[in-house]
Amino acid sequence: MELELRETIEKEDEEMGKRYVTSWERMGMEQGHKMGKLETLRANITEIIGIRFGALPVEIAEIIGGISEPGVLEELLRQAVKCESVDAFAEHLPAAV
Repeated sequence: MELELRETIEKEDEEMGKRYVTSWERMGMEQGHKMGKLETLRANITEIIGIRFGALPVEIAEIIGGISEPGVLEELLRQAVKCESVDAFAEHLPAAV
């Protein structure tokens, strides 16, 4: 049945002149976009801390790696730029991830 559905969709795509994106595909793309954004934010925080203060302590890296809310990571990125030390940055980390 899945193969029949795929063939039907592909035929419709050709007739319409554009590709139909299913709701499942859209949800997958949105999830992929969110994951990519999270990884980019984590990498940017790590790079900024590394440039400013040297290597990021493993404990802090693990906490950052466990954060799944873009807003929290965006705030940490701002703090990575503004804080005067790694210890000051660590004060902005969430207590529980």
